Amino acid sequence: LQFLYFIVGLTHGTMADGLQPIEVPSRYEKSFVALDNISVYFMETCGKMSEKRKLQKRVIVVIRDHLYSCYEDGSITRCIRTPTIGSLLVQDSDVVVSVPGDHDIWVRMPPGIPVNALVSVLTRLYRSNTSSELPVTYIPAGGKIGDSRHPVQLVKPDRQPIYLDPMTQPEPALEKPPPPPPPMVFGSGNPPRAPGRPIRAFLQASR
Repeated sequence: LQFLYFIVGLTHGTMADGLQPIEVPSRYEKSFVALDNISVYFMETCGKMSEKRKLQKRVIVVIRDHLYSCYEDGSITRCIRTPTIGSLLVQDSDVVVSVPGDHDIWVRMPPGIPVNALVSVLTRLYRSNTSSELPVTYIPAGGKIGDSRHPVQLVKPDRQPIYLDPMTQPEPALEKPPPPPPPMVFGSGNPPRAPGRPIRAFLQASR
């Protein structure tokens, strides 16, 4: 269970609309020590839909102005600044976070965690960060995430699939892969592959 705590400080505290941070669950403490001095508003092990429509286990972390998708060892695989979110698409236990100019992230809540636990946090943080309302679409019965009325973009913009006719076109030449990106740290922003700011710099900027 996640217990709310009420600590007034430079990085911990109540948001303008009354949103309270949560205590990092004990099962995550060893792997997510970088969150010790950062206010966390959502943290759960969820399913994340891959571009091949396969569920992958990820820890979804939401802090004041970022959403992170992480491995269970604390490594960050995706970082989204909450003010850059375009809209939310919701159906049953699924939430699709649409990011204009980038690929979407499709999250499935674990059993026992209501979908609005994440939706409420994201909409309230978005309102606090932008003074605007985040558009949320709840798909009615008969609709489906990914249909023509509710499309999703799970393929990264720089990795669009290549369609070839094997009878008439040769296979593309293999290119040397680019060097791996530097690891992200909590507090880093878009684009996801950009170097992240160190924790100390993030905390100073958060004051």
